[in-house]
Amino acid sequence: IRPRDWSSDVCSSDLPRLSGDGRRLSVEIMGNKTEIWIYDFMRETLARLTFEGDKVRPAWSPDGQRIAYAATRKDGKNIYWKLASGGGAEEKLSSTGDDQPSDWTPDGKRLIYTLHGGDVYWLQLEGDRKGKPLLTEPYYTGGARLSPHGRWRAYGSDQSGRMEIYVQPFPDLGSRWLVSTDGGSEPVWSKNGKELFFRNGDKMMAVTVEGREDFSISKPKLLFEKQFELGSGARAGYDVAPDGRLLILKAELRESAPAQIVVVQNWFEELKQKVPVK
Repeated sequence: IRPRDWSSDVCSSDLPRLSGDGRRLSVEIMGNKTEIWIYDFMRETLARLTFEGDKVRPAWSPDGQRIAYAATRKDGKNIYWKLASGGGAEEKLSSTGDDQPSDWTPDGKRLIYTLHGGDVYWLQLEGDRKGKPLLTEPYYTGGARLSPHGRWRAYGSDQSGRMEIYVQPFPDLGSRWLVSTDGGSEPVWSKNGKELFFRNGDKMMAVTVEGREDFSISKPKLLFEKQFELGSGARAGYDVAPDGRLLILKAELRESAPAQIVVVQNWFEELKQKVPVK
């Protein structure tokens, strides 16, 4: 996929997020400025969503109609949203000055976001739209993703001295369960909520989630180990499609040709052929 109107000779991509139906992909593309682009798999088109630079952390609304993102302005980094179709003007949602969206609640009525350092807030998208604190921690937390039914919140934290993956009930954050056992970051739920994926360096890991009301998980299993570009902090550099396939963006920089973004798909079928699942 090549951004045809990109002005820089060198660009890279970060933080891919699939729409709920898996038909579109949002991604940060970074060159002489950072913008959010949308790739439509059916039409095979790549279109720029934002145009003023420094737009990061795209997050789809559950119905696929809007994308929330962080944008840097004179008053700091705040959250805005815009129609995913590209129509209309962007609208400001927060004004704390250092906000980044993490995820939406499944009903689309609230947006979960973090302040610098990992304090977690949520924003009611109806009414006064005032951010309310949800969780304040003395250590770094990030990359939070809600399970599809909204019952659990997975996130990365360095509270143990290294990054690990944890899960908490949502929205009544209280108990927490350690998911990873040897380090982890970049948590992503499967669309049916029965698996939770995460990364440990070049290792792609997964646990099976058993139970909806009482959280129970299997031992982490290694899916594969392969060098792909990692995400940003605890935020995922990959996503999971509705049919269970993983999608990873890999940037290729060439001296003699415009930069391209390669969407790596269907590699899991090839992997299963070479390493049969037991």
